[in-house]
Amino acid sequence: MTMWTSGSKATSRRELLDKDVMVPDGAQGGVDHDHDRARGFTVAPGGVTVVGKGITVPY
Repeated sequence: MTMWTSGSKATSRRELLDKDVMVPDGAQGGVDHDHDRARGFTVAPGGVTVVGKGITVPY
């Protein structure tokens, strides 16, 4: 059972999504670490972006 949703043309690279995360159409995560940090996500030292529970990923 999927616990997160992803819209069409969404991009997710090296990204860990907790439950109830929504990635809308065209959103990107794990592609640009500086942009991910600016949106409040955690980027682990190994380069994995972590998105916490219940977040909607902004553009």
